[in-house]
Parts: sequence; structure tokens; C-alpha cells
Amino acid sequence: MKKITRLNALLTALGFTPDPNENVSLLKWALEQAENYAKLQLNLPLIPAEAEKPLLNIAAGEYLKAKKALYTEEIKPLSPSPAVKRLELGDTKTEFDTDNFTTPEQRFDLLTEYLITSGKTQLEGYRKLKW
Repeated sequence: MKKITRLNALLTALGFTPDPNENVSLLKWALEQAENYAKLQLNLPLIPAEAEKPLLNIAAGEYLKAKKALYTEEIKPLSPSPAVKRLELGDTKTEFDTDNFTTPEQRFDLLTEYLITSGKTQLEGYRKLKW
């Protein structure tokens, strides 16, 4: 249960607080996915304690992807506002920079991919010999 508590804390820090009434089976599934991936990649029966943070990143990414696929109305990414590109005082014109603007869903997908990918690249160091 210690890992689930840490996963809850990570998700809360990212702004996606899991519902306390929700069944923890989805959290357990995400942790099992991350641990299975690590065991296969590292080719070790046990995962080193130092690899817990990358595992939590992978588990958080997997959890958020699953939540999005299952319960899209419950995932509420932070709603952004585009930056003001140009502002004029005479006749009050405001132009927003929509070229570099991403939608909340795109940013959510970028976050989940970042969590999963960063966790996987951090685990690669445990597969190689460290001198």
C-alpha cells in the first residue's frame, strides 16, 4: 500500500486527485503495469529500490491514460488561456497567439507521454553496468 499512497501523492501534485471513494484497483493495475515493464526491461526478479521514482512516473502516466480512456468527463486538465500576441488601445483590438497554443487534451496527452517516457529512460540505467 505504500506505493499506492505515493502514487496518490504524485497524482495529487500533478492536479489529478484520485477520488477517495474510487476502487484502488485501477491504481494497482497501473503499478503492476509499471513493475512488469521494469522486470522485463531490467531482466531482474526484483526491482531495485532506487527505481521507485521512475516506476511511479510510469504508473501515473498509465493511470491517467486509462482514466482518460474510461472516464473522459472525470479528467479535468488545467484549462489554459492563449497568450496575448498584440494589444492595441485605439479601438481596443486584442490578438491572441494561437499558433503556439495547445488544447487541454493535447497538453494532457503530452503530460502522460512525458511521465511514461521519462520513467522508461530512467530505468535504462539499471540495465547497464554502472562504474
